[in-house]
Amino acid sequence: MKADAFPVGQILGEKCRFEVPVYQRTYKWDEGKQLPKFLGSLERKAQARLDGLQAGGAMPGVAHYMGALILQPRPYEFGRVQTSRVVDGQQRLTTFQLFLAALREVARRRERQEMAGSLRPHLFNDPPMQDPEAERYKLVPTRYDRALFREIVEQTAEELRKAHPDSFFQNGKPVKGRAHLLLRAYFYLLDGIEAFVGAEGADENEAAKRLDALGRALLEDFRIVVIRLDEGDDAQVIFETLNSTGEPLAAMDLVRNDLFHRAAKMAASPNSVSATEAQAALESRWAVFEDQFWKDSGTQGRVRKPRIDFFLAHALGAEAGFEASLDELYADYQRWSRENGLPSALAELETLARYAPAYRTLADPQPQPGDLAHLARDLRLWDVTTAYPLVLVVAASDAPNANKVAIYALIRSYIVRRALCQMKTGNYNKVFLAIATKLRHEGVQASNAARAFADLQGDVSLFPDDAMLIEAFKSRQVYGRIAPRRLEAILVALERASWTNHDEKGAVADGLTIEHILPVNWAQHWPLSDGRYAPTDGTFPDELMREAAHRRDEAKHTLGNLTLLTPSKNPALSNFPFTGAPEQNKREKFACSLLKLNQEIAAEGAWGEDAIARRADRLSKLASKIWPAPCQLLDTATV
Repeated sequence: MKADAFPVGQILGEKCRFEVPVYQRTYKWDEGKQLPKFLGSLERKAQARLDGLQAGGAMPGVAHYMGALILQPRPYEFGRVQTSRVVDGQQRLTTFQLFLAALREVARRRERQEMAGSLRPHLFNDPPMQDPEAERYKLVPTRYDRALFREIVEQTAEELRKAHPDSFFQNGKPVKGRAHLLLRAYFYLLDGIEAFVGAEGADENEAAKRLDALGRALLEDFRIVVIRLDEGDDAQVIFETLNSTGEPLAAMDLVRNDLFHRAAKMAASPNSVSATEAQAALESRWAVFEDQFWKDSGTQGRVRKPRIDFFLAHALGAEAGFEASLDELYADYQRWSRENGLPSALAELETLARYAPAYRTLADPQPQPGDLAHLARDLRLWDVTTAYPLVLVVAASDAPNANKVAIYALIRSYIVRRALCQMKTGNYNKVFLAIATKLRHEGVQASNAARAFADLQGDVSLFPDDAMLIEAFKSRQVYGRIAPRRLEAILVALERASWTNHDEKGAVADGLTIEHILPVNWAQHWPLSDGRYAPTDGTFPDELMREAAHRRDEAKHTLGNLTLLTPSKNPALSNFPFTGAPEQNKREKFACSLLKLNQEIAAEGAWGEDAIARRADRLSKLASKIWPAPCQLLDTATV
């Protein structure tokens, strides 16, 4: 390994090509963090030059160091431009090129053609070249960035706006959520240069000096330590070590680097496919992870990371059966890589990648149809990402769809039943990983899943049976203990399940709110079963009334006393009595509802604890069909 510090201009001025390997991540620097710091350092160096000129002093002698550029030179080929792989430092190198392209754009606008021409050798190689179309570019980014990067160094800013109209506002500024990072970085640097140089039409001599100072600041005052690896140096170890600081790498960036390095080593061994074929195969398989979906941030609990890291954690759970740590994700991957017994890096990547389509649905299910998307929406509603490894095992298998649908139903039932019984969720990670492992080894069959769920023991893991579900409907106070949006989903599911073949079926309206049939403040209008009204101040005349009032308070927040109404009807019903004067009783309002659940309520002659218990019993029977227990599947399933 050889390391020397060089001015940026000397590095970029050589006839050479810097090739970013496919395993490197795409361009990441943005206008929120790295680019302002880079541009600020440049402006300070340029201003120091200007101040030195005005004072008649010497040029600033203290160089600004921009870190390291680690290169692995490729074997020399006669007639071709010398190429080096960029093991580390591609973010800096790409930013240098974007800045020079922006500086050239400003020079052209200010009719400084001489300066614009002097920048060209730092962006392009000059003849002779064997393959000018490819070898003329100094920098060869990853395939995902390559075409756009070449547009930026070839075209004017106006040509770029015309070529990518959807990426810009009408005022010409890039749309942050839509424009590629390369475009955003280029135009951020362009605006910064324009601001430093000054408004067009002002003192052009001063503008020319400021433009020249910026160019010299980067090419002469900025230095970078170039580390050239020898043939025996392990580029992977060096890459991982140096990237432990700076802009954090996604764990999958390290995985990608590891995979391609191992593939390259294997390709160099006897009787193996060529390095070109190995890289082509890996590039083709890796392409699934190159679009923006995987780069976008996601959240899991309080953790925020690129989606691709969450994917890796869940894929490792699905494939290896252990819970990957988001803080030590790459180490967990290496553990699996050592133990998986797969024959090659390509086989390893294919194993992980087969979970990608299902994970995309889990992470973004909203616009998608189908059973998996339906389950994904439910898992998001209940915030149960710990089920993802099990879902990935099922979804990625070649099992018949009937088996998959039955297993999805069991997962949903397990979550909803335990929520209704108000049982803890802390052991879900172990439960779902254990069942995922069982299905991976024994086969993705609904009967295998049902037996695994049925065998769960103890309050921390148990799959509640029908008796527990019925008791939960009767006695568990769910209002205030289950989130309103989840309670609403439960009631909507019960509404749909109550429809018969004679009912007109359709979508349940959005925006319904939860209504207590017996109101929370019931004392004024709702007599007890013995006909007496309870005092509103809590001073009961006898113990019998106190106990009756207590039973009523216990019942009012149970599912048997909850229903759905439109927001306009909900406050209008308020604390009205169940029966009484027209237009001032709940029973009449419920009778006018389009919901079957409310029509059933209106069929009751009176509403109190007995009616609530009857309704709870009726709803619990519906619930046992909507969210079946494992024994039901084992008794009736043919899958």
